[in-house]
Amino acid sequence: HCPQLSKLNLGGCWQLTDLSVRALSNRSMELISLSLYGCMNVGEKVLIGLAQECLHLKRLDVNGCQVSKECVVGLRRRYCQLVIKR
Repeated sequence: HCPQLSKLNLGGCWQLTDLSVRALSNRSMELISLSLYGCMNVGEKVLIGLAQECLHLKRLDVNGCQVSKECVVGLRRRYCQLVIKR
């Protein structure tokens, strides 16, 4: 449980899965910045849940993740404060 965690760089953690990110989003409500750069096993569904759970999230790097352009556009539209790097 990491309630005070605000910035986390998981870039290059290629074995990271949706389950790991889901657990993170449930325990890190103050998260402001998250890099998932190169995390190829992280998909769209969990990113949508992350944006819903982490209300303070402002920056999300999903470069190299299994995320479509449509998903990124949808997240940007729904969560205007969120800057997504793809």
